[in-house]
Amino acid sequence: MRKLKTLIVFLFAASFLWVSAPSAHALSLAPGFNSPVTLTLQPGQTTYLLCTASAKTIKAVVENQSDTGKVTGPYYFNMSNRGQIQMGTMSGASAVQDLYFSYWDGSTGNALLYLNATDTTVPIQVKVTFYNLSN
Repeated sequence: MRKLKTLIVFLFAASFLWVSAPSAHALSLAPGFNSPVTLTLQPGQTTYLLCTASAKTIKAVVENQSDTGKVTGPYYFNMSNRGQIQMGTMSGASAVQDLYFSYWDGSTGNALLYLNATDTTVPIQVKVTFYNLSN
């Protein structure tokens, strides 16, 4: 049942991106928790990163590994019973940003990040790691 819910959320996110996103945008998948994903973002590029594992509380650590540029953009908690809820927006003010995903009623969901490369003229490297904080 849990895998079915994860698949439904993934298909919802993928179909949303396919319909509404320009072709320059890409969807990357994080296979699970505690597995870092490293992405290269071109200047001005937006990349979507979906954590395919679900949990009640998720933490994402976003690290800009380059000396220039910022990683900005909104981040969402996708729940099969409630849809997509924006949790906040990354400001890019620091090289390492801790993001938290949860809903008050304890629903499980997936984390979705919109990663934007700003304030740079060269590609930047971003490492993202998702953690399950649920008890």
